[in-house]
Formats: sequence, C-alpha cells, structure tokens
Amino acid sequence: DIDFIGVDPVFNNDLVKKGSVYKLPFEEESFDAVFLFEVLQHTYIESALDEVYRVLKKGGSLYIGERNPISILGFLKRFLGLKNKWMYPFDSPFKEKWYKKNEWINILKRAGFMVEEIKVLEGSGKKFVNRYFFIRARK
Repeated sequence: DIDFIGVDPVFNNDLVKKGSVYKLPFEEESFDAVFLFEVLQHTYIESALDEVYRVLKKGGSLYIGERNPISILGFLKRFLGLKNKWMYPFDSPFKEKWYKKNEWINILKRAGFMVEEIKVLEGSGKKFVNRYFFIRARK
C-alpha cells in the first residue's frame, strides 16, 4: 500500500505533478517520505529544503542521494568545467554544489531535520570511487 508521485517542471499526469522543489504542488504535511536523488546539488538548497520540510509530515523521513565531492569525479569536475565538458558552462552564474558529510549534517540541521544516517556508497570498491552519499533524516 505505497503510493508514489513524482514532481517535474514540465510533465503533469496521474503519477507526475508539474512543479519544482521550490514550489511543490501539495498541501502542508502531505507525505510520510520524500526522496531526492541528485536534485539538491542543482538547487538553492535552503529554499528547496524549506519546501520539502513543508510537505513532509511530522516524523516523516527524507531520503537524499547526492554526489560525494571526495571522489575521483569530484576531483575531475573542476577540470572538466574549465574545458566546458561539464553540465554547466564554465561561465554559468549557477554552479552545482556537492557537499561533504559535515556540511550535509549542518545544512539539514539548519533546515530543521534530524540526520539519522549518512552512508558513503562505494563505486567499484576502489579507493575514492565512493561517488554518492545516501542520507536519511527525519522531520
């Protein structure tokens, strides 16, 4: 008995509602859980988390999957950006942001969440291939 619904800036149907992380098309305290995978790195994080907090029920869980800057890709990202071989052009006014573990803890606490778990997801088992954080927090 689990219902999922997505949010997208363009699409709108029964399973995906048109909206953004800054203005979610739902009432306050609508959800038991919110999942954000590779979303927050592309946002103004404080505003995004304020809106997620609004739609999450008291005691609800927030699940985040985001890139780890302490990785091979995190290291190469700067050089790829300088060569305009990254998602955002070098001169873009917006730069995606990858946060370290202690930064995640502080950001989520400031937003009112209690961090319950932060795991580093290993890539191929090789050193510094740990490309992702998996974070579980509670409202």
